[in-house]
Amino acid sequence: MLEINRIFANLEPIFEIMKRFYVPIVLLCFVFLSLISSSFAQIQITTSIDPEIMVENITGNGIVFDNVSYTGADIASGVFTNGNTTNLGFDSGIFLTSGSGNIIPGPNTACSAGNNNGMPGDPLLTDIIGINTYDASVLEFDFVPEGDTIMLRYIFGSEEYNEWVDVTYIDAFRVFISGPSPDGIFFNNKNITIIPGSDPEIPTGINNVNNGWAPCEISPTGPCTYCDYYVDNTFGTSIEYDGFTTMLSARLQVIPGEAYHLKIAIADAGDGILDSGIFLEENSLTSSSNASINSFGFNAENNPGLENDVYADFFNDSISLIVPYATDLSNLVASFSLSPGAEAFVDGELQQSGITANDFTNPVVYTVVSEEKSEKDWLIIVDMATGILDKEVAKTQVYPNPANKVLNINCIADCRVRFSNPEGKTINRFNWGKGLHQISISELPDGVYYLLFTTNESVFSRKIIIAR
Repeated sequence: MLEINRIFANLEPIFEIMKRFYVPIVLLCFVFLSLISSSFAQIQITTSIDPEIMVENITGNGIVFDNVSYTGADIASGVFTNGNTTNLGFDSGIFLTSGSGNIIPGPNTACSAGNNNGMPGDPLLTDIIGINTYDASVLEFDFVPEGDTIMLRYIFGSEEYNEWVDVTYIDAFRVFISGPSPDGIFFNNKNITIIPGSDPEIPTGINNVNNGWAPCEISPTGPCTYCDYYVDNTFGTSIEYDGFTTMLSARLQVIPGEAYHLKIAIADAGDGILDSGIFLEENSLTSSSNASINSFGFNAENNPGLENDVYADFFNDSISLIVPYATDLSNLVASFSLSPGAEAFVDGELQQSGITANDFTNPVVYTVVSEEKSEKDWLIIVDMATGILDKEVAKTQVYPNPANKVLNINCIADCRVRFSNPEGKTINRFNWGKGLHQISISELPDGVYYLLFTTNESVFSRKIIIAR
């Protein structure tokens, strides 16, 4: 027994040391595990991916592809996941950059991040913008569409925002298509990444989608150039790029069963320093049936309550429009174009573009019937902007809309938000500060919902739809 007591007596200093360091060690382990957990909560970037795997990632229903090629640095392209943990706009897909994909994850700690790969530019982009290009990243392939319309969802971001807005040397990107046109004119590298509703067509880019110039680490305040489609990411916590577009849809009418060539290209312009990138959503390159709505809007000449034409954004088979405050939603005349030979019906009534009026107070379903008698329903959602502080309302971003898993809300000031169902019953209330916030909607049924925003200076609402 004395021997045992002696042993424990000798161990007592060791026990004291263990007690002294126990709490710090536990805390250190906790911090380490937290860092591991937070790293998995970030957007995940994987470079050096086989080009065929990248094309397979973005192609969805109605597309058969072949003859894939990639030109550019291995670190300039790849796949991404975990996008829903960021303010990017969609969860997964592929990316092409004019530098390195490893720069993409946030936080945004630099105004001029970039990687000069020492690669050549793209001759077609150089010819279009009239400036030498560098570090081109180009993905190309042939494809055959099953339907008469193709669609591709994308986001463009850049480190050239905001301090290089409205200068000559801006990075360039395009998505080109070549192949037969339904009107008999051959598409020869036709760009399909254009600003929604622009006529004549305006390519998506830094000088065409922004909220004006601003110096490093200062948020821009205008003038607005299609800034409804712009996300200022100054001091962003999840993506490095200083700014990027909202999720946009590229669409083009094609001939079913014919062969086309698609080229996705991005490059530095003027020098090879600052990075830009294009994100393409997984499974978003699709070809719809012959029962498609190809364009939709409200023309001022057919709607006396409108001062300007209103154009639509397309999301799969849903169409979203925002009309000015006090617009009479109960009697709007839509102007639209359909697949060749197709007809559209609302509650069994034949619709005539520029003539037939409908009540858009609630979402309206257009049933499009193809020449071959196939049918497809298109959901039309019309939202109204407030008449108070239009600038604040326009810059409060809610995306994507329609949504399926997560809804992103970017408040430009402190705001209180009431989230309600179609019957007006409150689902949840939020009291948020300025910045990006998210609502999980994965458990909610499909349908129309409403967000009521209250700030210190205004009250306004947004209509959203959950669709899967």
